[in-house]
Amino acid sequence: MTTDRNGIPNSAYYFSGANCGTRIDATVNTSSIQTGVTISVWLKRIGNGCISPRILEFWPGNNGPGLCQWGWAFGYPGAANSIGLGSTTSSSFSCYSGISNPTLTDWLQVIYTNDGVVGKFYYNGVLINSVASNGNPILANNLAIGRMNHPAYDAFNGNIDDMGIWNRALTQQEITALYNAQTCTGTGVISPDGPTTFCAGNSVNLTSDVVGGTYQWKKNGINISTNGTSRTYKATATGSYTCVATCNGTALTSNTIAVTAKTNAFASVTASGATSFCLGDSVTLNCTNLGSNYSVQWYRTNVSMENATNYSLVVKQPGTYKVVTKNLTTGCSRISGSAITTSVNCRIAGDVTSGTTSEENTNNEARLIDNELSQGVHIYPNPNNGSFSFTYEGEETGDGILQIINTMGQSIYSSAVSIQEGGYTQEINLGDNYTKGFYIVRLLINDGYHDSRVMVR
Repeated sequence: MTTDRNGIPNSAYYFSGANCGTRIDATVNTSSIQTGVTISVWLKRIGNGCISPRILEFWPGNNGPGLCQWGWAFGYPGAANSIGLGSTTSSSFSCYSGISNPTLTDWLQVIYTNDGVVGKFYYNGVLINSVASNGNPILANNLAIGRMNHPAYDAFNGNIDDMGIWNRALTQQEITALYNAQTCTGTGVISPDGPTTFCAGNSVNLTSDVVGGTYQWKKNGINISTNGTSRTYKATATGSYTCVATCNGTALTSNTIAVTAKTNAFASVTASGATSFCLGDSVTLNCTNLGSNYSVQWYRTNVSMENATNYSLVVKQPGTYKVVTKNLTTGCSRISGSAITTSVNCRIAGDVTSGTTSEENTNNEARLIDNELSQGVHIYPNPNNGSFSFTYEGEETGDGILQIINTMGQSIYSSAVSIQEGGYTQEINLGDNYTKGFYIVRLLINDGYHDSRVMVR
């Protein structure tokens, strides 16, 4: 024994050819080979061998029907570098051809097929020649590997591995797969890499133990057309999964794995009234399409809201509201398919700055409101006790300064900020630096500014 083409020790046969005496004899039941045949073998030549080396030979006792002689005679006086393949059919037709100039240093694969009409000869998975044939492609049952099986000469010097015989002519697709697979191991068993019951949106990977084969995954007995021909299949839906793995020409049907994807109710968010309102007003949002066995968590602009776990939510602040529902029986969660965006688009005029007229205050207030809505600046909660969060969801990015300005135009708070794509949120606590009243929250960035107003009480 010797190392095979995949580097596995003691997995291929070595024939020294010494004294024309090394061979393996076998009696093969070839009775089913009547209308088609395929013979495949992997070879690696090491030396010239003895006289005119034979790779294999089926010997019927004479040179008549059932004879099959394959040889590699390079090194024999006058012999070119070629491998001879073929067989003698039931009508005594000699269907033979040669593989010219095969590699002398590496492993190679040769295949012969005959369907009674044409004999085909393949080298490393590629069709090299076709020969018209007649008669049934039968084989004798006396086989010798590595030498003739009558007079003791013509011995091969090299390695032989993975010899296969079929009672039909394999197709080009099968031969290509056989060559590409090269070696195939496994029993066809499939196994998961994790739990097979999970919440919808998750998955489990199912893997066949067959290595080097071809694969067809099935769900509920039906072929999976998308991503269903790899060794591993990612199952995301409920069903019964199997895999048919073809290994060395044999189809292996796997065990069945049942996968369950638990679903959650599809929740919607609805508003009881107008979602655009004045400061101090509100709208009630409702989570619908749910039964009683669910928990909910409301989110404002993708941030979880504190103590917002009821089916209804009273909203007084601008933002985009969604809800995450959890089925308490299955433990599965799902975010609402819809969202509600609210806006505060009118405020009480005045108190923006001191010493201005009512008309000026009204204009300033309109400017601030328009600036906040168009640039994505949000204050929450508003009004507050001096502690609040500032959120910017506009399009600008870069370094800037966040200021809190009182009605006298004095800055009572200043902080350097860095606005990244996707928005910015900062918690602000004014501490003792404030009196009750209105303040301007100003973001200075990119040679401009964005203002909003906050009420501290």
